[in-house]
Amino acid sequence: MLSIIHRYIIRQIFFFFLMINILVLILFAAVDYLSNMDEFFAAKISLVRAFYYVLLKLPMMTVQLTPAAFMIAVVAVFGLMNRHNEIVALKSGGVSPTYMLVPTFILAGAVAFFMFFISEVVSPVTTAKANKIRDFEIRKSSAITTGKKNIWIRGDRQIVHVSYYEPASKTIHGISLYRFDKGFKPSLRVDASSGEFIEGKWKLKDIMTISLTDGQESVSVLSDETLSMDLGFTPKEARAASVKSEEMGIGDLYKYINKVEADGYDATLYRVDFMSKISFPFSVFIMAIAAVSIASMRKFREKISISVGLGIFVLFLYWTLNGFSVSMGYGGMLPAIIAAWASNFVFFMASAYFFLSPEG
Repeated sequence: MLSIIHRYIIRQIFFFFLMINILVLILFAAVDYLSNMDEFFAAKISLVRAFYYVLLKLPMMTVQLTPAAFMIAVVAVFGLMNRHNEIVALKSGGVSPTYMLVPTFILAGAVAFFMFFISEVVSPVTTAKANKIRDFEIRKSSAITTGKKNIWIRGDRQIVHVSYYEPASKTIHGISLYRFDKGFKPSLRVDASSGEFIEGKWKLKDIMTISLTDGQESVSVLSDETLSMDLGFTPKEARAASVKSEEMGIGDLYKYINKVEADGYDATLYRVDFMSKISFPFSVFIMAIAAVSIASMRKFREKISISVGLGIFVLFLYWTLNGFSVSMGYGGMLPAIIAAWASNFVFFMASAYFFLSPEG
């Protein structure tokens, strides 16, 4: 049974957290809608459809912003308690710092579960729909389609099939190119094991070329080590068409990683994203400890704005470190599990130290 103090703290934090989340999401929707207005007009899609596109991105944005909103809410609540000497009174009455952390952790657990549910059930569906509207209705990329692992690119009397695009190294694998004459009869087929984008063209490796001459109906097979060709798309377009981690839940992403690696391709980027999907909800607990530590500092008792500013600075440091470590993981310089959990570990240790220090 929760005490009156615990229920009071949970109620106050939840109120601030809800208000901050709503305000930030409304601001994000307005800014995103207005900043993309030129693209909406150029694509000639209705404003209602454009607003629907922006709304589809809100679940993913909710997941990304939740730790920040929760930390600011905790800083605000404990900052007000500190300003009114409520924390001093509780400590004078023999209440330990961990007693005040209990309700924060209870609410943090509920928020982390909320984040996990949104990222697993809601966000993959809405993000996939938003990406489809962006690629096919706004950017008109109708020539590029994708399946679970295959990319098809349709050009001028040309069709290209790519088995797998590796985002980390920006290389394509399992390439098959089909060209047709004016009567749409096959005239050329090129198969390659991999390709790298160099100076505006794809440099293909391990080539087998089959040319069909209409008049003689002959087939010639040529094997070359490398061949530079314009396949009608760039790495950016291939990345847009490839399977995206944010469009899958943890279970689907795990299956996809196993399938990709079973086919002999590198799934480092997806493995890092898989670990990040697990580690990110736990950041709420770390933000809770950091927020209580900041808001309880005696030197900031009369300066809540400084406490909030310090909390935002801590968030900035966390996101910077997390982005850096994840990038190191994408590049293969860190194992996926370390890349995804490094920022959580570092900030947990730092937050725990300041929470247990005499100044806290």
